[in-house]
Amino acid sequence: MRILNGQIKTYQEINGFSLKTIYSITEDLQGNIWLCSSDNGIFKYDGNNFEQLALPEGIRNLTITSLITDVKGNILVVHSAGIDILDPQLKHLTYYDQEIGVEDIEPNLNAVCN
Repeated sequence: MRILNGQIKTYQEINGFSLKTIYSITEDLQGNIWLCSSDNGIFKYDGNNFEQLALPEGIRNLTITSLITDVKGNILVVHSAGIDILDPQLKHLTYYDQEIGVEDIEPNLNAVCN
């Protein structure tokens, strides 16, 4: 949903994906909105268009439980395989998993904070 000039616009579908339930929303330092829904990866909304990031773009798990922007402007993408750190401008991902001790996690929905 978006409110612009007193008008409400809803988005029930993006690129063929249902948006009945949104699990997490965050905003990057450039004002883009990032969101995730069930098993679809993440979506970036720049105020006009949506762009999906999923397995082909390097997201390791499509069942994302949390998104949050850190103080450096990165998007932390939390899922059961670990944490993906996304540089939103370069769309570069860094993975944190069992190699640094993040393993066998059972992330709760939106259980993140700065």
